Amino acid sequence: MIRLPKSVDFPIPILDKATINRPYKVIGLIKIDVGTRQFTAEIIEQIKSEARKLGGDALIDLEQQPLESSFPIDQPSSSLFYTGHLRDLWTAKVIVWEKS
Repeated sequence: MIRLPKSVDFPIPILDKATINRPYKVIGLIKIDVGTRQFTAEIIEQIKSEARKLGGDALIDLEQQPLESSFPIDQPSSSLFYTGHLRDLWTAKVIVWEKS
């Protein structure tokens, strides 16, 4: 089924699926790879924006996971590598309400 995008001001709540008391269907999974210096509010708004594009009504299972990165240290004649937490992966499931 093709879903029309929601308007840019459509409210997309983040819900705990254990407390949802109406039928819903998962229509997508959003994954956003971001730097660790981004504001959480901006990241969540980006996730909500993607949910609106899919025609979603709400989000569930919002998660943040650190991504380990490894890259060579830029120094002549060096074989050193930096390995650490430089990025985060945020995921959320997009849901729509089903008619009862």
